[in-house]
Amino acid sequence: MIAAAVAAIALATWFALRSQPSVTLPDAPTPPRSAAPAPGQRPEGAPAQPIAISDEPTPVPPPDGNKAPAAAGTDLTLPAASTTPVAGYIEFPDHTWYPPLNGVTKAPKVEFHQLAPFAKVVGRWRDPTGREWYLHENGVRSTTFRNAQGEDVGLVSKDVPTKPVLDDAPRK
Repeated sequence: MIAAAVAAIALATWFALRSQPSVTLPDAPTPPRSAAPAPGQRPEGAPAQPIAISDEPTPVPPPDGNKAPAAAGTDLTLPAASTTPVAGYIEFPDHTWYPPLNGVTKAPKVEFHQLAPFAKVVGRWRDPTGREWYLHENGVRSTTFRNAQGEDVGLVSKDVPTKPVLDDAPRK
């Protein structure tokens, strides 16, 4: 009984939608129709043979540690480093102290690691989003900022080239 009622409602809805006239705007120009090729056919002007795509990755030039990252940004003057401890400053592993960046008043610890090891600070840079960074000889960047929760955060970053993801299935 319920199935019959559901079928009747679905059939009535189908007839109601099918019988409605199509809506057209009186002043709107009709766009030109282009014939789309049938599935499996080539459109006009398409090459007869498929284009081969090289499996070789595009080589990425090695980073130059003394230059700013490739993204557009602004070079800023580097403040003088202190060789004696300064309260609230960032202490780097070579025992130099630099002022915190991005409005932070008391710098949190900035942790370097294997993927982004420490090297001497050689510059200061502002990225396109407005965040300031210290630039290091090896291309690593370090910064301090206040996150959305209001906590002061130290961050270390390094650009790495993207690599292709290879399919595990054997080629035929």
